[in-house]
Amino acid sequence: MKELRVHVVHKLGLSEARRRLEEKMGELMEQYEGKFTLESTWKDNTLLFKLAAMGVKTEGTLEIKDTTVTLSGTVPLVAIAFKKRIEESIKRDLEEILRV
Repeated sequence: MKELRVHVVHKLGLSEARRRLEEKMGELMEQYEGKFTLESTWKDNTLLFKLAAMGVKTEGTLEIKDTTVTLSGTVPLVAIAFKKRIEESIKRDLEEILRV
């Protein structure tokens, strides 16, 4: 497995950033119900997660701070060729969610 890391700067403050991210997670879980499994738990303002879809598993953290959000995780061996595209897609999505 290879490390994946996406860092996004925002101007929302910690509470609003977390609210928006939690809301988006709920929407995605509803939209893709049954297509993936997600185990997650919050430790302060860091989400610890394990995700599995189509037999591919990954895990990581989503750390929310006053002006930044950082997603760190692993890229499964089968997806290493797409690592850069995955990071770019996640960054684009996070920027959209956290846009003022």
